[in-house]
Formats: sequence, structure tokens, C-alpha cells
Amino acid sequence: MVGQHRGPIVDQTPLLTAQRLAQMPTTAEELPFAQEALRLGDHDMDLAFAAAVRDAQEHPPVLSAEAKEIEAALQLSERAVEADKGRDRAAHRRLRKGRRGTKRDALMISWMSQKRSRSWIRMKPTMPSRT
Repeated sequence: MVGQHRGPIVDQTPLLTAQRLAQMPTTAEELPFAQEALRLGDHDMDLAFAAAVRDAQEHPPVLSAEAKEIEAALQLSERAVEADKGRDRAAHRRLRKGRRGTKRDALMISWMSQKRSRSWIRMKPTMPSRT
């Protein structure tokens, strides 16, 4: 199936090897070399990750028909949210500038506030009671 990987996408071997070697007993003379090996291993991981991100951007996965439908619906929803935010900001600006907002502006601001608070409540994790 597309998108499934059996192991890490980025080769972590250099960093893991440096971490194992740094844990071995070292003399004061070996310590700077162990620290440099860790730094280089970490840097190598950073470069490999950046290359993997670039490769993923240049070669995106081929989406199934169902995934394309989901992607289109997601984009449509995101555009609707941005349009709602824009209307909300415009109504707030009109009210802040001292213009008498229309009844529609006040209703829209109230509706958007309620909509946001309801979505926050749905997403809010349940907390254990303090009894």
C-alpha cells in the first residue's frame, strides 16, 4: 500500500553508532572525539532528514481516487474556514472603527464565537474531577 514504510525513512545509523560509542568508558583525551562524533552524527541525521523532506516534496505519493476526494473536501473546508475568518475580521474592523455595525455583523460575530467555543469544547480533553 502507498505510504507505508517498514523502517525509518532516514538512516539513523551514524547517530546511533556515535551515541553507543560515547557511552563507552573514555579517557579525557577521547572525550572531545566522542563529542565530535555525536555532533557529526546529529548533523548527518539533519542532512538526511532534509533530503528526505525534499525528496517527498519533489515526488509526492500518487493518491487513490478516494484519497483525492478526501483531499478535495479538505481543501474546500479549509477555504470555507478562511472565508469565515475573513468575514469575521471584516465585521470586527467595522465595529472597531466606530461604524455602526449592521445587525447582520453582530449576529455573525455572535455566531462565529459560538461556533468556535463549541468546536473547542468538542476538542477539549476530559479532565479527571478533583473530588
